[in-house]
Amino acid sequence: MMNVSDGRIANLMFFGDFFGRKDPDELAQQLIGTEHQTDILKSKLTNIKIEDYFNNVSVEELLELLK
Repeated sequence: MMNVSDGRIANLMFFGDFFGRKDPDELAQQLIGTEHQTDILKSKLTNIKIEDYFNNVSVEELLELLK
């Protein structure tokens, strides 16, 4: 679930078992406040080890979910 307010991610929650080593809520907290623009999100996500939160999910796949 994601809420965007004034062009920024205001709330973000991931539901499910993603078999990651870290809690996806930590990733969500890192993204809150980020502008909801694909290029900005991609830049931020490429500096985060997505595989720590989601097993076998690429940055591109996560970006598709955040559109």
